[in-house]
Amino acid sequence: MMCTKIRIGLVLAALALIGLARPAEAVNLWNGNAVGASVTAGGSVTVGGLTITATSCNAIIGGSAVSKSMGGCGILNLQLVVLASTGRPQVEIIGAANGPVFSTATTINFTNNTSASEGAGLDDLLVTLTVTSSTKTVDNVGAILTGSVSGKHQSSTELANISLGENISSSTPVGSGTISGLNLSQLPSGTFAGSVSAYSTINNGGSNLASSNFTIAKDIRLNPPGNADVLVLTSVIQRLHEAPEPASLAVLAVGLG
Repeated sequence: MMCTKIRIGLVLAALALIGLARPAEAVNLWNGNAVGASVTAGGSVTVGGLTITATSCNAIIGGSAVSKSMGGCGILNLQLVVLASTGRPQVEIIGAANGPVFSTATTINFTNNTSASEGAGLDDLLVTLTVTSSTKTVDNVGAILTGSVSGKHQSSTELANISLGENISSSTPVGSGTISGLNLSQLPSGTFAGSVSAYSTINNGGSNLASSNFTIAKDIRLNPPGNADVLVLTSVIQRLHEAPEPASLAVLAVGLG
């Protein structure tokens, strides 16, 4: 009997290693590779029994006078990648070939950007992710913003920064949540590099709830006040906390009793 248990343990360990060796699942965040080209549905990945789909993606370019919609994020070649589990299902938005989502040091050829007054910078990135599951529910959503901001320090009111805001809207059951004030901001020394994170419950009227169908509308803003500023958005990670299953809670209650 002991030998049988050892064999089973070895088999399970081998399967676990095989699972860990698998490459992370990755898809295009949004299809279409040219400005003005028709775009199709976004990519979809599955992690921890949750299906995460990029239901919309839009980039805004332009200067202070004009903003122009690209109609999709295909030109940026953004990827939606499943990350190794840390106890919470999580996905990451990154750039092509594991590069940054965006860097002001990188030149992008926006073919419809013909006016010099518009500049060539990315001002705003809008992404909507839809999370669905027939077996799991989520009660807490987290976001991690990683990157760097550097350049000449202008003034306390003109700090280069990258900011992220999220609106969470649940349909099953009805509820909402908000993540705001998540910033990678220039320091008085002129440089910041690292990560910032924030979390939000899904709730209705102050009562927390667990959802199996909800959307996360992400608004990423890049604000370089001076030409010498360099903004690099390395990645945006979305973490999803699965609500405990009723059966697990019942077992825990029995154990505590």
